[in-house]
Amino acid sequence: RLKLLWTRPWPIARVIGRMQHAAAELQSWLSAAGAGTTLLDARPEDLLVYLEEWWLPNHPGRKQEVAGPQTVKGVLSALSGWFSRAGRVGPFDPVSRTGNPCECPWVSDYRKGYTRLQMVGGYEEVSAVPMTREKYGHLCQYLLDQAASATDVADTLTSLRDLLCVQFMFQSTYRGYDVGKLALGDEIYAEITNLKDLKSELNNDQSYEYELPKHRVNNH
Repeated sequence: RLKLLWTRPWPIARVIGRMQHAAAELQSWLSAAGAGTTLLDARPEDLLVYLEEWWLPNHPGRKQEVAGPQTVKGVLSALSGWFSRAGRVGPFDPVSRTGNPCECPWVSDYRKGYTRLQMVGGYEEVSAVPMTREKYGHLCQYLLDQAASATDVADTLTSLRDLLCVQFMFQSTYRGYDVGKLALGDEIYAEITNLKDLKSELNNDQSYEYELPKHRVNNH
């Protein structure tokens, strides 16, 4: 069985990256507006105009013409996180223009209203259907067999990367869309230091028949 040692909290890095990306888009729009507003003094009304005039038209949903309510909630959450990390914490004060502009009744009402409007238009939230334990097991065994039989280094690493992703999905309940962004540099194999030894062990050690752990995190 593959024994992995995580070298850094990559999900946290992804969250921070999402915050920085959302903030960069907002700052770009503020700069183009020419009013001299920056992320450090933006108001809730700036956010709402930004969402309606630029963000929504430029971020359509993957399966629909406009972004879904959860997507809007996600970008507001990313922006709120960035503002907090930049020192803009607490509810927004319109007099001093301090605090987090996302923590404002206007923004909260906008998000709720957007959700209601989308549902009136036919939007429905659909829960992901989890894979069964048996499918996870078959997929892991297939990927392990592919890694053992591959003759190209890149093919071996690709199969092992995919195997790691599937195991991580099973243990963490992360969706494939998120786990697919895991990079080889995010983990190391704790007991084998070079690819030649790993290939030898995969090919010669019959104890590598794959078996899922008995413990399973609830997927709901």
